[in-house]
Amino acid sequence: MFSVVILNYNGQEFLSGCLGSILAADGSLVTEIIVVDNGSSDGSVKTIRKFQISKPKFQTSSKSQISKIKLIENRRNLGFAKAANQGILAAKEDFVVLINNDLRLDKQWFLEAKKAIEKWHKKEPVAAYFGKVLNWQGTEIESTGLVYWLKGKSLNRGNGLSAKTDRYQKEEFVFGPSASVVVYYQPALVQAGLFDEDFFAYEEDVDLNLRLNNAGWKTLYSPKMIAYHLGGGTSRKMGNFRQRMDTKNWWFIIIKNYPVSILVKYGLSIFIERLRNLSGLIKATAWYRIPATLLATYGELLLKLPKLLKKRKPVRENILLALK
Repeated sequence: MFSVVILNYNGQEFLSGCLGSILAADGSLVTEIIVVDNGSSDGSVKTIRKFQISKPKFQTSSKSQISKIKLIENRRNLGFAKAANQGILAAKEDFVVLINNDLRLDKQWFLEAKKAIEKWHKKEPVAAYFGKVLNWQGTEIESTGLVYWLKGKSLNRGNGLSAKTDRYQKEEFVFGPSASVVVYYQPALVQAGLFDEDFFAYEEDVDLNLRLNNAGWKTLYSPKMIAYHLGGGTSRKMGNFRQRMDTKNWWFIIIKNYPVSILVKYGLSIFIERLRNLSGLIKATAWYRIPATLLATYGELLLKLPKLLKKRKPVRENILLALK
């Protein structure tokens, strides 16, 4: 029923736990695991090959359909969006589980995902099924789906709340999933154009969510699909990388997806939010690197502006106004 796609970049220390949690869950529901490695230099590929050639001790389900872990080995880091698209297009199942390498799944995760799909797939146009993501210790909520503000800001619902909270206990439709761990309906993603590979990393899920919403697709939050996220397992090693990507990619989102009417009405609040992105970038950058960082970040934006304008397919105004 499920194809699982794991994205990896220098995440050797996380891979065994991630793969192990998948194999320890209900293996009868997973028909294949695809690992897309983005040019890792830390021995990740060796770890993956060990799982390929031996039956891991984690694999407890006698009904498992997984015969081999497939590896897509990129020679360099092509970015999250490109690697995700590679895995999604290589998957043989319509329901594709996209998962970061620094996550582990509850043993009932696939079963609960299956229940949600069986309940909703024929009733509503659902493109994504997203569960409750907790911190590694299981004490706090990291995400129950994304919320979106018209000024160009998106955050994880429930982030930082106690895992024991009475909130977020019911199935409901949300703006969209975080791409950290989600079941995507592959035909919906193909129809929407998959992840935009110009984003490289970060906010590509927000951009895709806007396009899915505009095409009439929905995201279901299912609270019993529980996962645990270490968080920042790769990006924490990369300095101001996230701030650079956020600063650039939010401009990508606005240019690609916002109709002129929204830009005119809400231009000031949109611009102020972009200044907040800029402030975050400056704070995360050593003072002597600020000029070069700003030149590289906004230089890429200018270079890609003609391409972004060609890709413009503005989201309907009523959809954006409903999100604010």
